[in-house]
Amino acid sequence: MNMQKVNPHLIPIKGLYFLYYAGLSSFIPYKSIYQKQLGMSSGQNGFIQATMQLVSLFSPPIAGFITDKTKAYKVMMTVCMFFSIAFTIPFYFVPPIEREVLSTKILCCEEEVNSLLHCLPIDNASNVESCLNDVNAPFDVNFTHQPDCLSPNVTLNCKYSDSTDVYGSTFAILIALTMLMSFFLAPVTPLVDSSAMDTLGIENVKYFGIQRLWGAVGFGIVGLAVSYFTDVISPVEVYGLEAKNYILAVVSAGLFWGATIVLIITSIKITAPKAKAVLRGVGKLLIKPQVLAFIFVVLVSGFCTGVQYSYLFWYMTELNGFKQYILGLSLIVTCASEIPMFWFSGWICQKFGYVSVLALGLIAASIRFFTYTFITDAWQVLLVEGLHGISFALPNAAICSYAAVIAPKDATATLISISQTAYWGLGNMLGALLGGILYEAFGGVKMFRIVGAISVITAVLYEIIFGHLNLISYCYCCKDESKKEIEAEKRDSKTKIVKTPEEEQPLHEQENGVV
Repeated sequence: MNMQKVNPHLIPIKGLYFLYYAGLSSFIPYKSIYQKQLGMSSGQNGFIQATMQLVSLFSPPIAGFITDKTKAYKVMMTVCMFFSIAFTIPFYFVPPIEREVLSTKILCCEEEVNSLLHCLPIDNASNVESCLNDVNAPFDVNFTHQPDCLSPNVTLNCKYSDSTDVYGSTFAILIALTMLMSFFLAPVTPLVDSSAMDTLGIENVKYFGIQRLWGAVGFGIVGLAVSYFTDVISPVEVYGLEAKNYILAVVSAGLFWGATIVLIITSIKITAPKAKAVLRGVGKLLIKPQVLAFIFVVLVSGFCTGVQYSYLFWYMTELNGFKQYILGLSLIVTCASEIPMFWFSGWICQKFGYVSVLALGLIAASIRFFTYTFITDAWQVLLVEGLHGISFALPNAAICSYAAVIAPKDATATLISISQTAYWGLGNMLGALLGGILYEAFGGVKMFRIVGAISVITAVLYEIIFGHLNLISYCYCCKDESKKEIEAEKRDSKTKIVKTPEEEQPLHEQENGVV
């Protein structure tokens, strides 16, 4: 039996995915709950996260235009990573919003006063009401002795928001840092994906998932480690109370992204999306209903991911038994579920078709969201996160591979960039923004149910309307007609990826040796 061997020319791509996503998992998953710790509401968090995705709509085309003019692909990638680090580290130093300190006597019939439902104010009643109305106001209660409903010897120490500072300096700093970090970070993902595709070649797109799974490995391992050690590290003081210390999160992001820069400089060939090709080559493709439907489904998938990334951890902090390490365990479960999906994504897409794979991803996301609404303890989320491989990894591999298959000549990187922008840019932005509005208006349970309904309806309609239109045969037919022209232009391109004789072998000769 022939064993698959690792192609040494693909090792830098695997390393690039590992380091880049390890840096992402160090801080990005915890950004929302860190902002909550600083005093942001769910609506404010949604606005901040939506701003992050809004910026990512514009920066990749700008980066593509600049690199088109300068041909300095590695320089652009290195600059983007460097400034991503430069604007991530300062998040640690953002001050919490100012809160007025309230100290008053209250009468409690029970010692369990986490919600203060069994307590009545004895003095400063209006201030106590202000405290209770601020959902983010931290408080502690000091009992001088066991309360018996007769002795008001209970002191409430509450820090509630000063209304003049809710959208003050803390909010402004978070917005500014988020925009700057996103501006430089957003172009990196499409550059990494397009470089992987160019290294593989159009005939080997089915191996893309095997490269991408190393990003899942890095994301899961490092995300769990950061979560665990954040629990271990000495806490910081916020509003006079103990809070999580996220110093390791921002430092880890800096270290892994720094290692990414070193790998880019020494070992990676970078291909930039071409701004002109967006108008020239892709314009004709985007008028086709099948392709428009594909972009729309990518957008809805990104919307679902935006909701999950922005509000799942937020939601978990409100469940019984919440511990920081549970967040890390959820990351390791999600990433473990990604690995087999990325590994077998090529076979699954060829077997069932891209339309069915994308529809399946939306259905899995819907099941996830509805299940979240029935759990009562934070650890139970771990039982659901195994669906992440089907709802995220499988459709993501399909999106990149499908974009490479249907791309017109000279526009592979550009169409990948468009699909990634629809997913991570506009889709994630809408998820963060509308998710925040829904969360603040109806709560987490109804928000997840609404998004789950949108997801499953989109999946069913997409499968019914486009699942039997033979889109895949159409795409491969188009690709076959121009395959020779595309390969010729790639050989003549100044950004040509030099391939070894082993890599130039036909696909059937590589199946036992290129992973």
